[in-house]
Amino acid sequence: MFKNKHFIKKISIAFLAILLTGEISWGQSDQGSSANLTSKLDLELGKEEADDKPKKNKKKEFPLSVKTKAKRYFLNPDYLFPDKRDPFVPLLSKVRSASGGDGGFIVERTDKKPKKSGFKRFGKELKKLKPIPYEFFKKIKSSDPSLYSNLERYGKLFREKSYLRKVGKSKYFGIVNRYRDLIKLANKKAKKSPKTPLQTPIKKLKLVGIIWGEENKRALVETSNSKGHSVKAGSLIGENFGIIQSIESSKIVILEKKRNFDGKISSKIDEIRLKQNS
Repeated sequence: MFKNKHFIKKISIAFLAILLTGEISWGQSDQGSSANLTSKLDLELGKEEADDKPKKNKKKEFPLSVKTKAKRYFLNPDYLFPDKRDPFVPLLSKVRSASGGDGGFIVERTDKKPKKSGFKRFGKELKKLKPIPYEFFKKIKSSDPSLYSNLERYGKLFREKSYLRKVGKSKYFGIVNRYRDLIKLANKKAKKSPKTPLQTPIKKLKLVGIIWGEENKRALVETSNSKGHSVKAGSLIGENFGIIQSIESSKIVILEKKRNFDGKISSKIDEIRLKQNS
């Protein structure tokens, strides 16, 4: 019937266009119609190929958090369907549920404390900073002003702490080590300084008598070599530069002060009681 091959081709293309898109344009040239149809066919084939491709199973994320000591729990997927839920099966378990198919949804613990970054300041390293006998520390001010001012400067740093909180690890420990060396130097000077016979461990001293004077009281203290020494309030006594705070009828009270690494002064009270004759 249609002997003109060109006309048959045109009819075929139009028919295909109607089937696929429901649209037809007779005013276009053969090449334009073919190009338009080809592009539309490519779009349709692309959609079909995309539909044919296997879809990847993406894990469903649920906005659910459970605070627990366990690292992770498994949530039974039936929790979404009350009619399927077994009231005797817990929703959360430490093991994968058999009814959960792939094992159920994993619920991560959310109560973990975040790890603190950086390093810990003001910890065990401060044990290296030994106290200095306060009575000797006061003498350093006149005997070694440079050492005294450096000790006071570092003491202020550790007392206020604001600057030390800002510096890095290497600088912080550098400051601790330099301060430790200064404190060692001060304590070394304290040990080498001239001392009286009474500047010995208090346990080795004995109080053998109290002398009542008109103006002030005095006490008689005996050392380990059985020698007696007269002392009054304010006298140095003990190995840690203690001073006699008061003399009472049956004892002497000794006050020991120490200057700590932060520049603060701590005190300790000790006493020697009068030896009773048996």
